Amino acid sequence: MTGDLETINKLDEESNSVIDTINKLKLLEGISQTAAVTPFTEAEVVKNGIETSFIVAGSNIISDGQTILCLGEYDISSYATDPLHEEKISSILGNIGKMLSPSDIDTYIGAKMIISPVTGEMIFNAAKKYGVDIRLIMAIIEQDSNYGTEGVAVRTYNPGNVGNTGSDEKSFSSWSEGVEAVADWLARHRRADLLAADVSAQN
Repeated sequence: MTGDLETINKLDEESNSVIDTINKLKLLEGISQTAAVTPFTEAEVVKNGIETSFIVAGSNIISDGQTILCLGEYDISSYATDPLHEEKISSILGNIGKMLSPSDIDTYIGAKMIISPVTGEMIFNAAKKYGVDIRLIMAIIEQDSNYGTEGVAVRTYNPGNVGNTGSDEKSFSSWSEGVEAVADWLARHRRADLLAADVSAQN
């Protein structure tokens, strides 16, 4: 049994390594695609972020029926304890189209929840402030609290459950601050930045 467990753990490590490599390749592909259809170079796209590059360029370009790359730009594997969290986020993202204004976001949220304390302006401003993907903020908040209407978020103003572990709870003073916490977390977990840090540490 011990031998079987070791084999399983080794296979899990190999599987995670393959998934990580695939995500990195998707990120590189997304950077190249974005550079090809916006005024920015690949280096500028890495610096700006893919979503921000499209917003700045005023582009409505869609690839394969969906907005070009979102989840692959960030490493959210450590965001939640739920092992299916990434899969759930990915599923939600598949239903979110281009969000180019606060009203676009409000329309989407309104279709999910008639009354929500989280507004499109909060999400749009947080995404702009931290230069992160609007849709990914939305997907996380939708999954974790249904836009501030479910779970501990209702009393903690923490719609993305940032810093919540099940035993510990983190509260914010306003919904806007709670939304910004999600954007801040994503800004610190861009794959390009994490890869650069790994390379720097190895050297």
